[in-house]
Amino acid sequence: MIQQKNIFNSLKEFEKSNLNEHSALSLQLNYNSLQDQDAQILSNAIKNCVNLISLTLCLNYNNIQDQGLTNLGQAFLFCKNLQYLSLFMNSNLFGEEGISGLGQGLVNCKNLMSFTLMIGSNRIGQQGAQNLGNILSQCKSIKNLTLNLQANKICNEGANGIAKGLSKCHSLQSVTLNLLANNIIGIGASIICTSLQNCTQLSTLFLDFQLNGISDQGTAELGNALQKFQNLQTLTLNLGANKIGNEGVISVVQDLSTCKAILSLVLALYKTQITNEAMTKLASSLASFQKLYNLSIKLETNDISQREKQLFSRKIQKLKRIVKKFVQFD
Repeated sequence: MIQQKNIFNSLKEFEKSNLNEHSALSLQLNYNSLQDQDAQILSNAIKNCVNLISLTLCLNYNNIQDQGLTNLGQAFLFCKNLQYLSLFMNSNLFGEEGISGLGQGLVNCKNLMSFTLMIGSNRIGQQGAQNLGNILSQCKSIKNLTLNLQANKICNEGANGIAKGLSKCHSLQSVTLNLLANNIIGIGASIICTSLQNCTQLSTLFLDFQLNGISDQGTAELGNALQKFQNLQTLTLNLGANKIGNEGVISVVQDLSTCKAILSLVLALYKTQITNEAMTKLASSLASFQKLYNLSIKLETNDISQREKQLFSRKIQKLKRIVKKFVQFD
């Protein structure tokens, strides 16, 4: 049983604490202008926390570069009992080398069951995404995974690297993947989904592909991959601000309707290229979900007339099987 977390807001205070007594630890060090030398100090302290089971590191908006992240990664070589790890490092200055260095330590965390890695708005790129895939391939016991990789200039090649890593994580039950504002086009999104098809226990999936270059064809391939998830109960799919038109939207929803276990569905399709012609088929496809209980669909900033908006909303409201309904056009 995990004890109550010890929370520190100062690196110096953490250094002075009884390091070997910590089993659950939270370090809140956002906006501290931390640099590589500070990451080294932090790493040295964590190395002495040999009884850690749960660790949350909040290091958002600092100045940690590749060497600093590598130094931090070395600490995990000494955390063999770690089961729950959350790293919040959005908006720092590291890239592919730092991710590789982080992985060198994480491979020793064989008991890791829950892993959260928030590294949006860094300099990961293609190779960094592939390095991350290598890390994931070693984390075979993970059940809950959260990755924030937004705004890291990741293209299909990087997505493929991540997919290769995910394909080794057969124990996954819940996955959250944020790839907002990258350069994924064509089959990039579907490659990632296909990699999860061997995760037979997967019940919760959150995918954020906003602001990429996904087209109708890419959306159709994504739907084709997602329809294989017959045990999926909760799905959030954000495809907003992509190059998706009527054909892609209808295709992906029709495919999702064959996922017989889905209870909750959130679809974000704002600022795409949906027109009036899609609305009747879209409503019909949503009506065909067998067990859907909760539905939220966001369709802001599309070329849909007021009349079609009203008709669509009425059709959704008439679906008595869906108890919780939310439709947003404006």
